[in-house]
Amino acid sequence: MDLTKLFLAFSLIGGKGILYLLFVLSVVSITIIVERFLYFRGNRPKHADFEQQFLSLIRRQKKDEALWLSNTEEGPEARCAKAALSASKEGSEAMEQAFSSQISNEQAAMEKRLLILG
Repeated sequence: MDLTKLFLAFSLIGGKGILYLLFVLSVVSITIIVERFLYFRGNRPKHADFEQQFLSLIRRQKKDEALWLSNTEEGPEARCAKAALSASKEGSEAMEQAFSSQISNEQAAMEKRLLILG
């Protein structure tokens, strides 16, 4: 067998393998992108003025109503507010700790599988 034909045959086999690998990685990437899109779309607050309503209730010191509002909303903002308000009876340090912990949880959920995309 001619050496040129041997290298040509080897490169064709290797080329197909690389193309299959690139195709599989592209499918994985697109799947992650779609999943993240659906995650972020599903985690939007129901009402665009949640933050304003929440801050208004807190300024008027209506914690129970603010907690109810955060329970009725979806999204990371509402879950962080709920965590802080749920810990309000233990003091401001407990509120801050609960809030920080919930922020870390939300950040981890938002960044899930994004490392694969590079």
